[in-house]
Amino acid sequence: MLRDRHHLRPEEEDDFNIRNPEDIIQAQLDASKTLTILLIAIASVSLIVGGIGIMNVMLVSVTERTREIGVRVAVGATEAAIQLQFLGESIMLSLVGGAAGVLAGVFGSYLVGQTLGWPIEMSIEAVVVAAMFSVAVGVFFGYYPARKASRLDPIEALLYEWLILAVVVAVAGVFVALGLNRDTQVQHFTAKVERGDIHDVVEATGTINSVITVQVGSQVSGTIAKLNADFNSRVHKGDVVALIDPALFKGALLQASADLKNSEANLAAARANLEKAKAALVQTKADYDRAVGLTKDGVMSKQQLDLAKSNYDAANASVDAAAANITQAEAQVSLKEAAVAVAQTNLDYTVIRSPIDGTVVARNVDVGQTVAASLQAPTIFTIAQDLTKMWVYAKTDESDVDNIKVGKTVTFKVDALPKQAFQGVVSQIRMNPTTVQSVVTYDTIIEFANPELKLFPGMTAYVTIPVATAQNALKLPNTALRYKPPLAPEEILALYKRFGIEGVEGQHAGDNSAAADGGMLASTGAQNLPRAPKQETAVVWKLHPDNTMEPVKVSLGITDHAYTEVSSVLRGELKEAEEVIIRSVAPKSQILGGIRR
Repeated sequence: MLRDRHHLRPEEEDDFNIRNPEDIIQAQLDASKTLTILLIAIASVSLIVGGIGIMNVMLVSVTERTREIGVRVAVGATEAAIQLQFLGESIMLSLVGGAAGVLAGVFGSYLVGQTLGWPIEMSIEAVVVAAMFSVAVGVFFGYYPARKASRLDPIEALLYEWLILAVVVAVAGVFVALGLNRDTQVQHFTAKVERGDIHDVVEATGTINSVITVQVGSQVSGTIAKLNADFNSRVHKGDVVALIDPALFKGALLQASADLKNSEANLAAARANLEKAKAALVQTKADYDRAVGLTKDGVMSKQQLDLAKSNYDAANASVDAAAANITQAEAQVSLKEAAVAVAQTNLDYTVIRSPIDGTVVARNVDVGQTVAASLQAPTIFTIAQDLTKMWVYAKTDESDVDNIKVGKTVTFKVDALPKQAFQGVVSQIRMNPTTVQSVVTYDTIIEFANPELKLFPGMTAYVTIPVATAQNALKLPNTALRYKPPLAPEEILALYKRFGIEGVEGQHAGDNSAAADGGMLASTGAQNLPRAPKQETAVVWKLHPDNTMEPVKVSLGITDHAYTEVSSVLRGELKEAEEVIIRSVAPKSQILGGIRR
């Protein structure tokens, strides 16, 4: 029947399987058997690993308690007692691990039962079997450490720690003997006088910016209806970059236009009233002239003449009033025309256009956001005009301003491209100072080309501005210039006098407030910090082969903060490859006021 329903031909195989309840039960039994074997294998491995761990713990315990075991054996403890003690400790450790395993199993079964809705059954027999296995593991893996502890020689155990103490005492004695016999002479560390090039540079940090950056804002308040530009978008002058919902502004324009038409209608009515008043004036004037003639002839009375005169004056005044109404209506028309112009301008301001050609570097609003133009126009976009030509605003110290010249070629690096150096030209040193914690800096503007657009606005630039270069100059390490010998001031002055050095009485060991370790002053990290006044001369100490020192007074040139040029030797002799002292280490008994470098 199934083959007929599946439309199978006689030569085709069945595409279905028929299983009875016995097959399903057998499959479940097979799966359960496989899972049981897997769990038994995992439990066996866990027992072996745990037993090895117990054995290692007990072996360490035997090693650490060697003295205790030796004392117990010395006072009469038997091998069986010691072995039983360590076996008991091993069994207790194994039982603790077994209890932890049973608790973990109960907790895991509870979680599985709560998750899957299965009933939980706890078997006391299983807990007893687990405890028996734990005892067996403790006995099996604790037997070797217990046997080792019970067979420990008490004399060897007691002598073990004394042997270690004797070795420590012997080593300490050797070090003390070496310290007492140490050479009491001052030890000097030297560096060679070299020849080479020195490049004096000004190092500063700065920020990369575009030449022209425009903040595009909104003149009117409203909801952003559309944005036609985003970050990094290229825009051209006049492009529509954003739209503000114009509904309110269109309504205001319609209202102003209606008011204008009303004013124009009032003007037309005023002009008609003027014509009407003029016609009435003509009529009343004719009546008045006729009344004058008839009064002379005695046909009309004086009263009728006065009435005609009054009507004429009233008509004349009506003409003047109508003319004034026209002037007022014309003023209202002008006022409404201005209102229409303002409403049209505000409507035009809902269309925000780019004022320059450039790239959008910042977008500060999203569609649906409300911008409020009150005292300050809100910034919607920030547009950089041309990112292929940019500036570095470098903060240079006031002491370096005179050394920086406009037109000087400089190099700088950025964190994004640490292996690549970029070149620029100093274009301006701005006279606007910046003071931060009594440190005065000036902005040095460096122009550079960015044709590949590798550098972005806002990047930090590490600028190196060359100031001077000395080629093949005799140079000294700066540590030699800072060195002061560990001698008394009187001894230093005597050496100065002996070698004909004058004018340096203040440079002696008594003013050495530097640390005795002679730490080197770091040249890195001193950027943008005020420099000390330039030192024109200095005294360096030359070391002779017989370990005697000779002061040499030199005139200093430019420095690269690691080496300084020797422009001339004022007193003494100083040649290339000679040794100059950069640091001295003296015994504590000979240190006077600390060792200076």
